[in-house]
Amino acid sequence: MTTKTTGARKPGPKPRRFGEADPGMFAPMTSGQIGLVRALVNAGWFMTEAAHGCSELWFETAELLHDMHLAWEKALRAERRAVA
Repeated sequence: MTTKTTGARKPGPKPRRFGEADPGMFAPMTSGQIGLVRALVNAGWFMTEAAHGCSELWFETAELLHDMHLAWEKALRAERRAVA
């Protein structure tokens, strides 16, 4: 007899902080460069979740994406001030 699985996933490990936010590591980049890298990392993040669920790597990548977003906002504000 074969059984059909429901496709439900087990919950992953609880999120934990992997360190304080460090958007400064992206400071040398422009908002456009950060946006491009963020889009690529984000695509990989979704693929990781689909393949492995909410693993430790998934949470680490979420932290990195958060830092990249903070750096993108800061770079965008600086670029807008430079134009004004």
